Amino acid sequence: MNMGLSKFNQAKARVDADGFSKAVEIAVIRNTINPEEMPMLKSKFYRRLAKTMKRQNEEELVNELLKLSEQQENEGLIYHNK
Repeated sequence: MNMGLSKFNQAKARVDADGFSKAVEIAVIRNTINPEEMPMLKSKFYRRLAKTMKRQNEEELVNELLKLSEQQENEGLIYHNK
């Protein structure tokens, strides 16, 4: 794996995730989505980003993104089990 490309993919994933999180927060503020929906939306986002990074052979980054997805799913279950 090209280290320059790998660093680019890591930065891209970080920027994309930050932008998505901010967009979700704005949607909650505008009452477009419910706060309870945030974890599942983020989980789906991380899984989709992991799929994209898998095509780039970024296995370590894929594993990190899948862990984040799982964490968000668990947080979503907490919301629904209250």
